[in-house]
Amino acid sequence: MRAFKNPNFYVLLLLITTLVLAFTTYHFASQNSKALESMQQNIDSDFLSSLRRVDENIKEISGSPNSAKLQQLQDAVSQATVLVKYTSYAKEEPYLNSVFGQMNNLILSFTYIPISFTVDTKNKWSQLINDMIQDPTDFEVLNELVESIDRLRRSGS
Repeated sequence: MRAFKNPNFYVLLLLITTLVLAFTTYHFASQNSKALESMQQNIDSDFLSSLRRVDENIKEISGSPNSAKLQQLQDAVSQATVLVKYTSYAKEEPYLNSVFGQMNNLILSFTYIPISFTVDTKNKWSQLINDMIQDPTDFEVLNELVESIDRLRRSGS
């Protein structure tokens, strides 16, 4: 019973409690950080897979796209557009969000604006998408893609 009357006992008890709380907090924070890092890697991987799907669908389109091919392209671009803002690439290069927003709007407008994909346009887009798969944060590739989007948009109007 003497221990309860000694003030050093309470200091020691407080110190032990603080250490246990600090260790527990550190442990949960490190687990949370690992889970967040894993989720970020999964999102980045899904985004790159979406880009590959966009590339595959662009290669399959010939002339004026039919509705089935166009729908597949729209799906792939829409998926990439949704994922891009959650990727580590968008944190590094915020311009990526804008580029995919413009691409998504253009692809969705194909339904209403008759645009013909030439072989040169398909090859250019395919090359740009492949370059983006290699490095999604390359500003020059993103700029070229925006210019290509603008050219295609002007050719359809």
